[in-house]
Amino acid sequence: MPLSAPGSGEPIVKRANVAVAAALRLGIIRGDLAPGEAILEEDVADTLGVSRTPVREALLLLAGERLVDLGNVRGQRAVVRDMSTDELDEIYAMRAMLEGYVARKAAERVTPALLRQLEQSITRMSKLAGNVHELIEENHRFHTAILTASSTDRLAFIVENLLQIPLEYKRDFWLDASCLEVDIQGHRDVLAALRDEDAAAAEAAMAKHLHDVGVLTLSKRTVPV
Repeated sequence: MPLSAPGSGEPIVKRANVAVAAALRLGIIRGDLAPGEAILEEDVADTLGVSRTPVREALLLLAGERLVDLGNVRGQRAVVRDMSTDELDEIYAMRAMLEGYVARKAAERVTPALLRQLEQSITRMSKLAGNVHELIEENHRFHTAILTASSTDRLAFIVENLLQIPLEYKRDFWLDASCLEVDIQGHRDVLAALRDEDAAAAEAAMAKHLHDVGVLTLSKRTVPV
């Protein structure tokens, strides 16, 4: 099973359930664990060097994040959730609304350091065509930088959860050069509004960006309704 303890090659010993959840979450987001794939407690425990108890606890955490489905019958396997077209559409609609507000708040607190961070992210992203995993990570950095700058701690937890769209549903989007350019242009538009410290424009730019990306993502993927 292609899993590892995030950030370390050492066995997981502290807060094991959280660390196991992080490893499984990363595997799902990166596409190492595919929608519908069974997650066997014993295999995960052996791979990560933990007992089965923290694995069970980790699966409960991921079920709460709607990344994993747990069987209703004792002993039934956990599986990676399939996301329907309607669910993906809803995720992008929620992101447009919530991250639009986040961008508005960030515009009210913008700093030169934030602007530099976002500029550098856009520059790096423009050089990553075809490198799907690095594109995902860079895109996440851009959005989380704005989220952090907004100082909306309560909202941050919700938005971070919505950012977790498995690669299976965006692989074709990231591999399409025209889709990538739309994504990068959206980042540029958000940055421009933040540079002007225009809260309303930042909110509108972020909402449009996520609407456009959502439409393209859905057009590139065929998933269950």
